[in-house]
Amino acid sequence: MKRFEGSPAPWRINGVDYHDYGLIDAEGGEIMLLKAECEQDDHNATLIAAAPDLLEALQAMLSKAYKQNWNDQYPDEVSKAQAAISKALGEG
Repeated sequence: MKRFEGSPAPWRINGVDYHDYGLIDAEGGEIMLLKAECEQDDHNATLIAAAPDLLEALQAMLSKAYKQNWNDQYPDEVSKAQAAISKALGEG
């Protein structure tokens, strides 16, 4: 499976001021500044910070799924997982 080539995980949110967050990588580098104008933006920032961990977990789960023939038993779910991984890696 293709590996994520972005900033090293884990990512975390660092409060810059009342409405802004810095998205920080594992080496302490700032990935981007996130503007938080409402509570929904806070939740979006949390999801963005979790993205590398979610991708890694889904890739590991899908690898196990193939070994257990889940692709035969759960073709829709496996297809959705493959599509999500491709999207995260910029392939689709």
